[in-house]
Amino acid sequence: MASSQTANLNTVAGLSGLFHDVYINKVKPHLDHLSPMAGLFRSIGSKGYMLIGKQIVFAAQLRAAGGAMATSGNLPDHQYQDKVQLNTTPTRAYVRRAVDEFVVARGVTPGVFEDFMADVQQQAVEAFERMQTRHIHGGSTAVVALCASRTSQTVVVLKDGYGHTGTNPMIFLEPGDILCWHDAGNNFAVGGAAKIASFVYSTKTVTFAGNFDDNMTTVTANDPISFATTTDDSADHFESERGKAPLGLRDILDPDAVNASYLGVTEATYPRIKPLRKTSSQWGETEFTDFIREIQASGNSPVTPDNTVMSCQGAVLQELARTLVSFTQIMGKGQTLEGGWDTVRLAGFDFVEDGYHTHDELMAHCLDDYVVADLDGEPSIAAIDGSEFSRLADFDGKEWYMRHYVQRWADRRNRSGTLKGISISNYDADQFAAVPR
Repeated sequence: MASSQTANLNTVAGLSGLFHDVYINKVKPHLDHLSPMAGLFRSIGSKGYMLIGKQIVFAAQLRAAGGAMATSGNLPDHQYQDKVQLNTTPTRAYVRRAVDEFVVARGVTPGVFEDFMADVQQQAVEAFERMQTRHIHGGSTAVVALCASRTSQTVVVLKDGYGHTGTNPMIFLEPGDILCWHDAGNNFAVGGAAKIASFVYSTKTVTFAGNFDDNMTTVTANDPISFATTTDDSADHFESERGKAPLGLRDILDPDAVNASYLGVTEATYPRIKPLRKTSSQWGETEFTDFIREIQASGNSPVTPDNTVMSCQGAVLQELARTLVSFTQIMGKGQTLEGGWDTVRLAGFDFVEDGYHTHDELMAHCLDDYVVADLDGEPSIAAIDGSEFSRLADFDGKEWYMRHYVQRWADRRNRSGTLKGISISNYDADQFAAVPR
């Protein structure tokens, strides 16, 4: 029989007496935007490239030079293969913040959780980190998701993150984000824009604060959705991110072979610019080793743990581990990538596991070929006139923005590739995606 002392605690009022308020002077983050995939790209600095006009231009040898042969004494004709000029265009990325000076003044007193301005600045930095992750996994078209169906002017169901079939479309979305959609049947013209009011992760349903379309031109299945600068698509500063993002893995490896060209040349004309694309048939150790050997053959170059890193989502890594014999199944610490990211070594190779990764693809990245050019250094707050702040017109406040001029690319692609369409019966597509459960 319970004592009266215990029975007295079986109420909310009684239980509350066991606890006391504790004030902590920090905001506790429940999310982290950093992605180890950024460590795949080697910074070449401002001296590692030549910027000509609006393009970064370099040369590549995509055909083997012939003319060496055995004869009875006659010399072969002169034979020489010209280099091919490749080029890519730098991109511009921004984040802007504004504050009320009165709120700033209140936000430094002992009664606040954290210095308000420091928190706003930190959020701006995190926004850049989140954008960087989205850009690396995605592509220059900046597709966040596709429309699955339209319920009303304000409610849309999403699918296919990065435009890739089955990948969770919610991994980069939050209430307050501004999205626009492009009409796939009308040369991808902007069809409308709105701010997210709320959404349901499990059903991938987004409710907007305003009309996402105008009911005359309606968003339909497979229309791509991207981020936008403002909800007013008639405003002077309205702009969709589509076509303005730096190259990402959907461009560099182009697993679905949807791009007509890469850095100005086509795969049909120069087959050695093509990365390996292979469709999975039975994922496991045998298929993994076959994949490595095919890259080695197509790239005419050794594929080793020193020059190649694998990337995938958790389910792909877990399923591979299940198929390995005991001595290759043991996971250990791999190499350290740029930025301090550590890889995991499994089956003799280093793996980067990322919840933002496409769910059914294994990608092999030759680190010697991946570069990033920061034209004006790392992302930073613009302070061209000596101050990072600008006064708001007609209001007691100030604004500022961060900027980054950057491009990423692989100057050689045939030493990298994608094993796609990996079928894993033990896991569903959303189990290891970077979304709340």
